[in-house]
Amino acid sequence: MHDAPLRLVLSSFPDDASAQLAAHTVVAEKLAACVQIVPGITSVYHWENGIHSSQEVLAICKCPASTAAALADRILQLHPYKVPEIVTAPIHATGPYLAWALASCLP
Repeated sequence: MHDAPLRLVLSSFPDDASAQLAAHTVVAEKLAACVQIVPGITSVYHWENGIHSSQEVLAICKCPASTAAALADRILQLHPYKVPEIVTAPIHATGPYLAWALASCLP
């Protein structure tokens, strides 16, 4: 099976303002076709020798495979966390959505 032409890039942010800034930046720069922001998630994680729980905002980005590395790098630049979550996975999409997503990120 050939590799999926789209990527899903997930990143959690500490608040809506930082997620909105990142989303608007990466869409304007044509690194992502779309970013959905999901408020009210709870993350439970290990950090500095303890288990922590934080309220966060999840940014769900869809992008062409060709921009995934640049998108992850840009999120890393924009992110307020010292060690941000940036997770990437291949996704498959229907013809019309796939065409739109790929065209949305053309220079």
